[in-house]
Amino acid sequence: MIYRFAQLLVQTFAEQFPAVLIVGARQCGKTTLARHFLRGTYFDLEKPSDYQVFAGDVELALGRLEEPLILDEAQAGAEIDLVIERGGQRLGYEFKCASSVSRSDASGLKAGLADGVVTQGAVVYFGTHRYDLDDRIEAVPAETLLAESSEPFRGPS
Repeated sequence: MIYRFAQLLVQTFAEQFPAVLIVGARQCGKTTLARHFLRGTYFDLEKPSDYQVFAGDVELALGRLEEPLILDEAQAGAEIDLVIERGGQRLGYEFKCASSVSRSDASGLKAGLADGVVTQGAVVYFGTHRYDLDDRIEAVPAETLLAESSEPFRGPS
């Protein structure tokens, strides 16, 4: 019963949205669900030959591949909680349930900047001070982010 519900849900979302993310615990059937019930070209990003298709320039690769894509094991790249594209920029967010953050909390964003996945990043936390963690990455209190929701980044200094 649960599996049929998941199948129906994934197929419905795939018809309605340009991207569907399937998340869950290890070995719970995510890959099986995607491979057997979604139509598209399958890439296992843990397989070196599949990874190389996207490694150099992700946007170029996505532009060349026209049919629907199934990207499995996509966590192999930069781990970023949320990416929003706005005004030609890709803004990356990491959310931490902590009252303080350090440079090590921005490792996913650093990898995303290096890979060209994002152009700026913010680690959102429950502290009170806004400060730079690295080049183009800043720590932003959650309250500040909510108050400045239209422009959460200060931009280049």
